[in-house]
Amino acid sequence: MNPADAVLKRPGGADPESPWLGLRSFTEETLRYFFGRSAELQDLFERALHKPLTILFGQSGLGKTSLIQAGLIPKLREAGLLPVSMRVRYDQDAPSVGRQMIEALGEGLRSTGREDLAATCLGASNLWLLLHDPECGLIDEDGVPATRAIFIFDQFEEIFTPGERRRDIAEDFRETIAAIVENRMPRDVRAQIETDDRLAERINYQAHPAKVLLSLREDFLHLLERWRWQLPTLMDNRIELRPLSGVQAVRAVVEPGSLRSDKRPIVSPEVAAEIVRFVAGVQADVPLQELDAIPPLLSLMCAELNEQRLAAGEETISAEQLEGRSEQILEGFYANAFSNHPPAVREFVENRLLSDAGYRQSVTLDTSEAELVRAGVSREGAMRAIGDLVERRLLVVEERGGVRRVEFTHDVLTPVALASRTARREHEEGARLAARQRERLRKQRRIGLMVVALLLLGCAGLMTYAWRARQEIKFRELLDSGNLSLETRDYATALRDFKGAARRKSSHSSPWFGIGDTLVRQFYASGDSRNAPILSEAISAYNRAIEIEKRGKSSGERSEVGHSKLAEAYVGLGDVYAVGVDPDFKKAEVFYRQARQIDPGSVKPPVGFGNILLGQGRIHEAIDQYQTSLNAALRRNEPDYGAHAGLGAAYFDLGQYRLAIQESDRAIGARPNAVVPILQLANAIYMNDRSDPRAAELLKTLVGSDMKRLDSLARINLAYLLLEQANLPADQSLLREAVQYLEQAYERDPYAFSCFRLGIGRALQGDAKEALKLWEKAADLSWGGDPLGQRIYAPFLATLRGKPGAFGQMQKITGELGQEGAAGLLEAVMREAQLVRRSGLFEAQVAQIISLLDDAINKARDVG
Repeated sequence: MNPADAVLKRPGGADPESPWLGLRSFTEETLRYFFGRSAELQDLFERALHKPLTILFGQSGLGKTSLIQAGLIPKLREAGLLPVSMRVRYDQDAPSVGRQMIEALGEGLRSTGREDLAATCLGASNLWLLLHDPECGLIDEDGVPATRAIFIFDQFEEIFTPGERRRDIAEDFRETIAAIVENRMPRDVRAQIETDDRLAERINYQAHPAKVLLSLREDFLHLLERWRWQLPTLMDNRIELRPLSGVQAVRAVVEPGSLRSDKRPIVSPEVAAEIVRFVAGVQADVPLQELDAIPPLLSLMCAELNEQRLAAGEETISAEQLEGRSEQILEGFYANAFSNHPPAVREFVENRLLSDAGYRQSVTLDTSEAELVRAGVSREGAMRAIGDLVERRLLVVEERGGVRRVEFTHDVLTPVALASRTARREHEEGARLAARQRERLRKQRRIGLMVVALLLLGCAGLMTYAWRARQEIKFRELLDSGNLSLETRDYATALRDFKGAARRKSSHSSPWFGIGDTLVRQFYASGDSRNAPILSEAISAYNRAIEIEKRGKSSGERSEVGHSKLAEAYVGLGDVYAVGVDPDFKKAEVFYRQARQIDPGSVKPPVGFGNILLGQGRIHEAIDQYQTSLNAALRRNEPDYGAHAGLGAAYFDLGQYRLAIQESDRAIGARPNAVVPILQLANAIYMNDRSDPRAAELLKTLVGSDMKRLDSLARINLAYLLLEQANLPADQSLLREAVQYLEQAYERDPYAFSCFRLGIGRALQGDAKEALKLWEKAADLSWGGDPLGQRIYAPFLATLRGKPGAFGQMQKITGELGQEGAAGLLEAVMREAQLVRRSGLFEAQVAQIISLLDDAINKARDVG
């Protein structure tokens, strides 16, 4: 047997002694072990049965595929429907989506014994015609279907990832699905019936013999929503798959282990409850009824505990096996999978099956073999490694369109794989840096010996050469030191080293790039948007670097940094103009466009455009730009911190807090030293679940940051956490602690927002006079380069102060944000308004603000 066939045919099912599948999805073959989703299954079944289009969405790893394969498909068959499960092909040889669906329908009919109808499918030229022409046999003259097909597209988010590279297929899919669910006649069929009267008379235009179900991750839902103009039914019938509740999770643990004949259950209800609490990370005294978000790790935990039980020859799983943490078990599972394989196997898996953005991606089995062989693994060893990783449930091999493809078993593995790859690359980079330092020391010793020899020989010409060589070494040392200091946020040292390098070789562009990058980051860190000299010096440095690069290219000299670095310089200039007291977005856009023209594939210009759009409140357009950047990063296989950070902010503004958490996490993964995403992450965690203690823990890590703005915002948010949990006016100690945070925030970074929020603190203390005084002062302070924040809060402040026309301005901006769907941004403003109301002061002013915000939030949620 071919080793590839062995990979596909390895037994992957369950049995009564091993009933948990770990990270594998349940199928019709393993449905007897599938428990815990009966309510969701019934809801999904009824929707799919009665509606032409059903959308199933949910977080990655919650079991959408298992619910479909082991639950919905068998239930649809029992109801007399024909489930046609398929994944769209996007390779260069892929046929049209309509053709793919016709072929899949034919296979489905053949599997039910309807060879006659399957043969009809093979000869069909158009899916809509096949479903509406009685002569084809799928409906009779009255439109009654011979079989009721439901096309099921699992992992539909692929149309926005691999499908992004084949937009023709994506557009074809949209038109094909619209033709089915909206009963919209395709243009080519319309042209055909205009010349064929017999066909026009024969077609049943009202028939609805087929339905569609799309299943996708919720972080791609906003992309699907853009199709609503072509597919209005997209908005009609959706079901969100939520994490298992505590009670559901216990059933999913106990029931599969209760199927052994004449033996007690593998897991008792008591031990199952301990396992569920353990995976959920809560104490033993937390009632199961209060748990509503059990992580997808549960099945893997049970499978691993069961492996330990079987190895020890025990009859049941015991509570004593729960040692360590769930994260350690997942990390251990991942590491153990590679324990018997050469490092090249792990490198291939992490480099090729995981995109730089942190998503799993598939590679053909043949390509996988070839790349492992090129990495030094024998062909037999390559197939043995892939087969073993499939057996261990780390990878899966699936056949799609006649092509076998390898990918991770489950999305829950991607954070572990990403962390492993990041750590490995950091180690490799550290080793390279150490090697360069050793080589530099060796060169310095050689030069030292050369200088001594030259002094003894008195050879002036060679001494000059030695002096130049020493200057080159020093220049490189300063560049390396500057880059290291820049990454560790030691901006003073970085600036000193880059300037030292520029003095030694002023005709080299690298130190000028370094000076510009350092000054821009120093500007962000200072939090002082009035510090114009920093930006002016950054502009001068970037312009100097650009001129050097241009001269090098015009003279035909080899450029060390090339187009990519030149484009980065223009992005840096754009960033300079995108921040400040009065951001100049138009000028910033000019530089971003220049960068894109120089290096069309660069990941950075789209991030710049996205940041501008986000600052203008055009959130969905910003998301498009960040996704464009991620696609570019995927093609170049490089990290994309800016896009993930931008998406985190955008999803927060939309009120999609779980997606904001995911993207902020990915931003931190892309740049581990970054601290700004930690603030985003903390805020998203809090807004997603105000009882989650991680928000306060993260904020406390930012207090004392060398970035004044970040430190100030962390203190403000800690104050708000205290104020929102305080029972005022009784909890005076919490109020004092919160106001102390607000005082420190204002002292650390005295700008409009910190001043405004200290005013809220004074109002809560009952000091209306001091609150108004601070709000008067805030109106004259800088808004910190936040134009959207200024558009919202300036009229908010003015309304509180009773300024004429201010409320009308606030109506305008909240109306715009409501239309954009910015529920999260509006909810953040509502938090401040509600705190003002709790003071008991300014009731007339704040009541109309709250009413306005409430209407805008409801409108935003309707849009979303």
